[in-house]
Amino acid sequence: MANVKDVNKSGGSQWLSAINIAGQTVQIDFPTVDGIQIAGAQAHPSHEVATHSNVISAKFFAENKRVISGHIHLNGTIDYSARARSGGVAGPSSGSPGQSKSSGSGLTWQTNEQTNHAEWWDGTKWVEGNWSGEHQKWYAYYNGQEHYW
Repeated sequence: MANVKDVNKSGGSQWLSAINIAGQTVQIDFPTVDGIQIAGAQAHPSHEVATHSNVISAKFFAENKRVISGHIHLNGTIDYSARARSGGVAGPSSGSPGQSKSSGSGLTWQTNEQTNHAEWWDGTKWVEGNWSGEHQKWYAYYNGQEHYW
């Protein structure tokens, strides 16, 4: 982790804070996680975000087995790997097969098998997500922000 601070110079402390926040989110979503590996200390442009904002790639482990990986943003949000978004890993503690949480928002997503559309849980009911043609992803407008899946 010290490399993150050194390599990213003046923003290094902010990146360490972002990694800490993302790590807390991951531990909520995947309670068995007990370790993190930063895949390169240098923040780099994301190819999955339209703004190409900088991210740090990380892998999270439980008992030395990779559980999930993702891109950590400077604000502490994390975009989980596509494998997690598709339900390909043991999902969030409260989820069931085919559901996942993403982006540090705590939103739980699933694919409606009848419509083949993404849905997110608003705390009381499933709400159909919105499709972004620009980003080619589903998103929910929640708490004044767009949360992509």
